Amino acid sequence: PPLVPATVRSDFEGKTSFTAGGFVNIPLAKTIYFQPGVNYVQKGFTENFPETKEKISSYINTIEVPLNFVYKTNNKKGDRFSENLMIGVGPSISMAIAGKATYYSELDTEVINKEITNLKFGNNEEEDDMKRMDIGANVMMGVITQSGILIMANFNVGISNLLPGGTKDV
Repeated sequence: PPLVPATVRSDFEGKTSFTAGGFVNIPLAKTIYFQPGVNYVQKGFTENFPETKEKISSYINTIEVPLNFVYKTNNKKGDRFSENLMIGVGPSISMAIAGKATYYSELDTEVINKEITNLKFGNNEEEDDMKRMDIGANVMMGVITQSGILIMANFNVGISNLLPGGTKDV
């Protein structure tokens, strides 16, 4: 897609998306666990450029490996609070497996140009759109009900510089 000049103001927003995966709890102490996992995660963003009436939207499918250290309560059935709470933090490693970018331009309220491209992953500044690997920080919180159902929220932020050819992490 065409590049919008860096001097143009934009509105950026990340996408909330779908995650599926699994993890194991490895006990380290009575209430502390090491919780490695493997997840399929769809990440992405939308960036609007109101001055030029352009928009770029992307999504990236990744395999993510969170390596959390988790505190978990050990409540038993019959306790006042029998649900178990979990809270954890740790690093994560993600690998992009596929992705698409969509570029839109408008005239008044009508879309006059729409380009969809497959993202190319690698470290070649001339040929690739972004690097394949990302290192991140992960925060999670959840509750395990009496019946064993897990309800969990997870937040992950990438901290690597994903621009091809870039060596410094942001």
